[in-house]
Amino acid sequence: MKCYDWDQLLDTEDMLALTEEALTPKPARPLSWRRLGALAACLALILCLTNYQALATGVQTLIRYFSGVGAAETGADLRIQEGELEFELNGRTYLFSGAYARDGFLFVPLEVVSRSEERLNKNDYQNLYVKLEISQDGQVLAGSNPFLDLSDNGSYAAGQYTALTRKRIPFSPLQEEQYLGWRYLPEGYQSYAQAVFTYEAANPAERYTLRVEDYLTDQVMEVELALAPPEEISAICEQRTVGEIQVTALVSADGRRLSLYGTMAKEEEWWKSLVELQAEHIDGVQFMETDGTSHPGLPRRPGGTDGAGYAQEILLTQDTGPITAVRIGRIYYAYDDMDDGLVSRWVDLDWVISLTETK
Repeated sequence: MKCYDWDQLLDTEDMLALTEEALTPKPARPLSWRRLGALAACLALILCLTNYQALATGVQTLIRYFSGVGAAETGADLRIQEGELEFELNGRTYLFSGAYARDGFLFVPLEVVSRSEERLNKNDYQNLYVKLEISQDGQVLAGSNPFLDLSDNGSYAAGQYTALTRKRIPFSPLQEEQYLGWRYLPEGYQSYAQAVFTYEAANPAERYTLRVEDYLTDQVMEVELALAPPEEISAICEQRTVGEIQVTALVSADGRRLSLYGTMAKEEEWWKSLVELQAEHIDGVQFMETDGTSHPGLPRRPGGTDGAGYAQEILLTQDTGPITAVRIGRIYYAYDDMDDGLVSRWVDLDWVISLTETK
């Protein structure tokens, strides 16, 4: 920047240079980490004196905002997994299904099934230790936890082994994990472990590299995870504002799978964060044929009910005619509010998503 005396007579060249400098937009000045640290320290003190659970979400949101993580436009940056990834490692089957990136984070549900029970004793199973590293363009992503109320899922440090609780694959059709039973019990699998790993991903990519390492044998498997905008993968992508949240509904080409994503409808209300979205388990979703015959779906949440995986409904019954519409009758959602704590809602809908109108 050139300096001038206040009484200096400027020639034409100097006037042009000064005018160009005045009209040129200056880059935004980033918030210094010292100021950010001071802000976080002040808020941390408040946490100790007041409702720490409610304010913790606010502290994390501020840190994410000022550091540039999660600053992308809400809803516009949604990317979802194309297909599934399944492979064998040390006698176990690893299933990556339902990964997605949104609001500056990458969510990667993992389910591991085993044909042996691997018990410690009559009542307890052995923990499963997994190291999962994810890289984008050769850079390993940092683990994160956008949902502070999750104790078991969502908080994983990059490069560290994570202990996952192993359980018996259930038979009950009322449990969301029953999908694993339908898929793996006929093949002789007996136990499973699951979690949703989360990572900071301010700029969602089309492809990530997943590196899985087995704790006992040091065996390693690397696979590629592909993400794409939902409209490029699903036959139908519709959105609707329901109460305080915006719901994105995706329906597969055959009409037999519904996926629900959610986010807070008002971006400016940064003190609110969505932590749960699901359809009612019994009659919340109906898959409909042309003559009006309807079939209930099986609830499914990749990575388990305690993680950040999104809700799905899957029609497993094969004895049906072509599915021409999906009806969402009732949903449940919950969000953390710094002022009011956990807020939950049941909302009755009559949201009918037609498959015939798009053909």
